[in-house]
Amino acid sequence: SMPAASVLAQDASPERQRACLEGFTPLRADAENKGKLIRAASERHAPPREACELISSYALAQAKMIKYVEANAGECSISASVLEQFKSGYQRTDELRIKVCAKAEQSGRLEGAPTRSDFGDPAFRRSAF
Repeated sequence: SMPAASVLAQDASPERQRACLEGFTPLRADAENKGKLIRAASERHAPPREACELISSYALAQAKMIKYVEANAGECSISASVLEQFKSGYQRTDELRIKVCAKAEQSGRLEGAPTRSDFGDPAFRRSAF
């Protein structure tokens, strides 16, 4: 995970950097906290429905970060490569969300049927969480 200050280029004025950090840092912290919840759920083998909700929440937090970066890239001197990195991370999260939520929906239809944790899936372990 990149520190918030490293996302911002150093050529913005100190006032502008401060404003950019104040806008970006809470969004980054929210995404990081939601990522930690996913890790904790993975370690305890949370059921698919819970995993789906956590991953969906994390994807939304990532989308908010991307939206901020897109809206403020010029003023905050945020490079295009940073934006692409965030979008790539979001795409991996969204692919995982689709897969896990489909399993949650399937397991919901098969009430009482044994299910294995979606966090055991190798695709999850390779992800950016």
